[in-house]
Amino acid sequence: MHALSRDLKAQAREKMLGGYSLFILPLLLYFIAMLVVSMLPVSLFPGETTLQLVMQLALSFFLDVFLAMLGVGLIRIAYRMEKGEPFVFSELFYAFRNQTDQYLKIELLFTLITLILSIPSWFLGSAYSSGAISLIMYYIYYAALCAFVTVFSALITVRIRWSLYLLMDEPGLGAMEALKKSIAITKGKTLEIIYLMASFIGFYILSLCSFFVGFLYVRPYREMAFILYYKELQENSSL
Repeated sequence: MHALSRDLKAQAREKMLGGYSLFILPLLLYFIAMLVVSMLPVSLFPGETTLQLVMQLALSFFLDVFLAMLGVGLIRIAYRMEKGEPFVFSELFYAFRNQTDQYLKIELLFTLITLILSIPSWFLGSAYSSGAISLIMYYIYYAALCAFVTVFSALITVRIRWSLYLLMDEPGLGAMEALKKSIAITKGKTLEIIYLMASFIGFYILSLCSFFVGFLYVRPYREMAFILYYKELQENSSL
């Protein structure tokens, strides 16, 4: 597993040489969208009442789906770069222009999983609004919950996340077919995928320490490594 991860990352760095600048504008727009998604629901609906909490939850869900659809665009940019094909900034909106209904079905599933795992965070926000916990404790608990949600949502979707790549590679596939094929081609690969994902944790920690500037390097690097891993899955699959 270590050798595979090391080789994939070495190939990804080679593929990305001279290409990081192409990701800057799409990534900046993506990060701005992330900031809006994280702040807007709480700003509009503070969660002081049950109705506000429900509205906050609903708005967060739809905004998270929108953000996930933008995330497909980042995969698409890496996908075209790996093939040596030209691309334009509008590739960020790829999922809104190509097989939108199929991508939407898959992203709704992924977002629903994340939402269910995130339910405790909404009660945390309500507790802070009511004065039950201090601001410092709120941020400590919130950071812990975010880490929990990120890890467990990744573990739950570890074998179906490749459905997004399959839709891109095989435009005729439906969402359900892509999900089933993703599970099939990753049979026996769960630990391998988890190891590859976990190998980027250090990079993300360093990115946080650089006030998120490092994400301009890490996200393209990770996307390229995942594209290359997906290619290996396809090559080793008998489907």
